[in-house]
Amino acid sequence: MYSYIRMYSLASFLILGSFIYALDVFENNSKWAWTKLFIFTLGAMYTHYYALVISFFIILALCIAMFTRYFRGGNKKNIINLLLCGGLLILMYLPWLISLYSQINKVGDSYWIPVINKGDLIYGLQYYFSPKNIDESYSSFFSSSWCLAFTFALAAMYFILPLLVFKQRKAHKEIYIAYIAMGIIGASYFFVVLYSVFFSPIYYARYLSCFVGVFVLSISIILKSIFQEGKLFYNIVGYAFFAMIFILFSVEIYISNVRITPHGDSNFDKRLEHFIQGTDSIIYTEDVLLPVLGQMSLTHPEYKYMIISDNKPHKDLSFSYIKNDTVSCAPFKRLIKVGKPVSNEEIVYYTTHIDSINRTLKGKYILTDRLEKTYFYKFTPKMNIE
Repeated sequence: MYSYIRMYSLASFLILGSFIYALDVFENNSKWAWTKLFIFTLGAMYTHYYALVISFFIILALCIAMFTRYFRGGNKKNIINLLLCGGLLILMYLPWLISLYSQINKVGDSYWIPVINKGDLIYGLQYYFSPKNIDESYSSFFSSSWCLAFTFALAAMYFILPLLVFKQRKAHKEIYIAYIAMGIIGASYFFVVLYSVFFSPIYYARYLSCFVGVFVLSISIILKSIFQEGKLFYNIVGYAFFAMIFILFSVEIYISNVRITPHGDSNFDKRLEHFIQGTDSIIYTEDVLLPVLGQMSLTHPEYKYMIISDNKPHKDLSFSYIKNDTVSCAPFKRLIKVGKPVSNEEIVYYTTHIDSINRTLKGKYILTDRLEKTYFYKFTPKMNIE
């Protein structure tokens, strides 16, 4: 129904550049290589907090490599350049540290990212291999085990392929680069998980997209080495990897263009009308999803639209519709901002994050129904049930 301009592709590009030029710095130590490393790393640090995390581990890996070579008789100039680059990165990031500290303190139980659970971890481990835009796992024909089996098999192969390469007699230099890339991704992933478990919930599978550039680089190097081995078994494993990617890509195309609603669903209007019958024809949502109902208010003016907001200073000022720390409904004139649902009867609510519903409905409503293959839900006040 709507889309935001996201920063994940930019973050992925900058992180990939940071990793590549960290390798270039280690190999050549040229001023131009250091300049490119600085530019790409600083850009990544300012693009997304997950990019900040992996940038830290890239520089940390470079520090370990540089100091190891120095203690083995390396050039002192390399260490000076490393300290200078690291110091400049810290200095240039200082203006954002105040905002970073403020946002970290505001993340808590009411934050829209839910507390991490085992399901989140499992999904995160196979995130890059799963069809996106899925809801309720793989609904209908794609719900059963075979589709999930492919995604987890593909994820498992990502960990098995390096082991096959490791058994080769001669490990190429590129293989170690792949191992380092995988280690950096793993360290970043576990940092986010541990922070979410022990401090505040920041783990969200979609944010792992920031790592995709380094991820693809690592698996590409591994696959190249697999095929270069020339053995039948290695070739079968490599082709099986691509076959599963093709199958899951086909599932993704099917889900994105046919099954996900309202895109590709000619009966959406009728289904929504039937779903709303029996209510007061009001559709609610939380403040950060305001653009969804804003667009819908233009295409479906027959309904009323209300944005639940407590009018307190908002936690995330990165949205353009948050003015003076509060949510603004402009330019959508049909949107009405309320502190809570205006009805004591069953309500229709739109949300892409069902776990965050307690923040707006304060635990006073119970989920009773859902419009299939959409993010429209029905909630009934607890007092009506009790």
